[in-house]
Amino acid sequence: MKNHGVRLLGLLGISLLAGCSPQRDEAAQQLELPRAALQKGRDAFDIALPTGCRMTSTETQMDFQVFRVLCGEVPYAAVYVGNAADASIPRSRLLPTPFSWPREVQAWSLSVPNDQDRADQIAASVRVRNPT
Repeated sequence: MKNHGVRLLGLLGISLLAGCSPQRDEAAQQLELPRAALQKGRDAFDIALPTGCRMTSTETQMDFQVFRVLCGEVPYAAVYVGNAADASIPRSRLLPTPFSWPREVQAWSLSVPNDQDRADQIAASVRVRNPT
């Protein structure tokens, strides 16, 4: 009897050291919900565009799309949607989404002399949409 208990504890210890357990894996699979993929990157976020500003976008690339906010003809902010954002972009915020694509929305303000506060406010207004 003692040997079986030691063997069971040894196997349990090995699986815990390996970072897995049968019960945890089954529970994780049961809790994991399917994530929807969006067809258009623009459907992943909301943004507050001030009067006189508009948004342009690139065509969807391999797995990302970039949007730019122009006020007049001056670029004020940018929004990336995709699965591999670049956290090193200055003044950026990385927002996870509930979607399989895009998994991330990243918003940042561009350098705008004499109107930086407005650029920062536009970038800060970006919010991830929830699936409906």
